[in-house]
Amino acid sequence: MSTPSAPPRHRPGWMRALIAVVVIDMVGSGLYLPVSLLYFTKVAGISLATTGLCLSAAQLLTLPLPLLVGRLVDRFGSRAVVLCGLLLQAGGFAGFLLVSEAVTLFVAAGLAAVGQRTYWSSIFTLIADLASSADRDHAYAKSSAAQNAGVGVGALLAAALLAVGDESVFRLVIVLDAATFALSALVLWLRIPRRTHDSGPSSSAGRASVGGPLRDRPFLVLVAANTVFALCSGLLGLSLPVYVDHLLGKASWAVGVLLALNTAALALCQTVVVKRLAGRRRTRVMCVAGLGWAGWGVLMATMFAIPVEWVVVALFPVTILYTVAELLHAPASNALASELGPERERGRYMSTFQFSFALSGVVAPAFFTQLFSWQPVALWLIVCVAALAAGLAVVALESRLPVEAVAARSAESTPVG
Repeated sequence: MSTPSAPPRHRPGWMRALIAVVVIDMVGSGLYLPVSLLYFTKVAGISLATTGLCLSAAQLLTLPLPLLVGRLVDRFGSRAVVLCGLLLQAGGFAGFLLVSEAVTLFVAAGLAAVGQRTYWSSIFTLIADLASSADRDHAYAKSSAAQNAGVGVGALLAAALLAVGDESVFRLVIVLDAATFALSALVLWLRIPRRTHDSGPSSSAGRASVGGPLRDRPFLVLVAANTVFALCSGLLGLSLPVYVDHLLGKASWAVGVLLALNTAALALCQTVVVKRLAGRRRTRVMCVAGLGWAGWGVLMATMFAIPVEWVVVALFPVTILYTVAELLHAPASNALASELGPERERGRYMSTFQFSFALSGVVAPAFFTQLFSWQPVALWLIVCVAALAAGLAVVALESRLPVEAVAARSAESTPVG
């Protein structure tokens, strides 16, 4: 079986094109999230309970998909697989226009979910293929900033459209969603370079195979630790509305402001943070992120004991601490994972690493709702202990990981993109 080699590094404009792909894709996601349940209940006429079951079942069925996607990436190249993921999402969202009952909802949602899982299981490999080892932290930082900017723009656009309150607006949003994924695929097809035989330098190119990511024990420990980090990174949006309602009741306005603050900081500060951390060990950066989330858990627990009138004020610096942890974690973790396997197996390694995010997405709703219903304070203390343990586990792995992968080198003189 022939192994496709990586595309040439530093081809002018590829980073700008990649940012365009990511932003357009995430505008579609930002548009969809505030509208999804309303569209299926108000326009398609499906009950809320049935809608929830169909959407959850579609996501659950795609959970093992990253393992297959990794093999496809190593066989056909990351660019082709990312393109397929975008086209599948475009097809799934177009299919939402035909939804009228549970079966058609499940089919369309399943197609969109497969596309979404394919995209997220391959886009980070594409970035690793395009960027040199020294540039990857910066490339992942730009990608992360673009993701958050796109989601923010999409959410604002959805809010403006929803203000109209007409059913035709819901259909328009779905059409725009499908169009964004199709446009993102077109930009990728036209502007992102194809694979060539110029692989360029990579710290993972010469690492011996250990039988794939599922037999690489240090890597699996990293994936387990990152599952905790991924759980933490998804908790703010999931927990904040319930948390604020539980403590304050009528201060729901704070939720939107805090989430907007988080999104804006991620979009505006990600590349600055990575630049300041140039040369730091990626494992240590991830550990500090874990400490940040652990501190966030402690502070969220302590707010149950402070006067109610101070809770809203306190939530702002606490959310900033959470955001700093996110800023530290995302680029360092992806850059580290991209260099842990042989280059010919990078697709499998990166898709297995992204499995941690897929798994946390399935676990997070039950984890939060069950523990919060049982004992709200205990939830945040468990988050604290888990994040602290994950951070220490990553540092303990240092001696078993390649030195070149752990130590983020300063960017080379040639700029990324």
